[in-house]
Amino acid sequence: MSSLLMSAGRRGILLSFLLFLAPVCAEFAGAEGRATLHAQGHDALVATAQQVGRAWTGGNERAVASHLVSRRVSLYLEGSQPGGLPPRQAAVVLRDYLRAYEGSRVELGRVALVAGSDERGFAEFHWSAHRVGTSQQLRRTLFLGFTYDSGQWLVEEGRVLP
Repeated sequence: MSSLLMSAGRRGILLSFLLFLAPVCAEFAGAEGRATLHAQGHDALVATAQQVGRAWTGGNERAVASHLVSRRVSLYLEGSQPGGLPPRQAAVVLRDYLRAYEGSRVELGRVALVAGSDERGFAEFHWSAHRVGTSQQLRRTLFLGFTYDSGQWLVEEGRVLP
């Protein structure tokens, strides 16, 4: 009889230990799953940034505009401060801006998710071009802020910095 009690006692201890350990294991598994989602989100962000960079290089304002969020877009293009614009107006501003340049080259620099968020990210590009009618080469930094919306990465902010 005492061996049965010992077995039941050991089972109780084992059960208590497993109940204690379950949340720890679940947290570890959740963290691993979040890390996988984080990596997948980053890869998708890089791919989208590359697409936008190619469109910018080609002066294809429609392709760039196709990556804009459906709500207000913040644009800051070399000192202009139009701020939050509806997508159609932002597309027109981008069109006019890109048409003023030729010989564009864009090199993707840094791409990252914003710390603590899997739904916000940014890309930094090194952009060189010259204004139409001149030969002076300009070098700028193009910064794009992205948000993950409706299953895709979309541009919510664009800045051209000296």
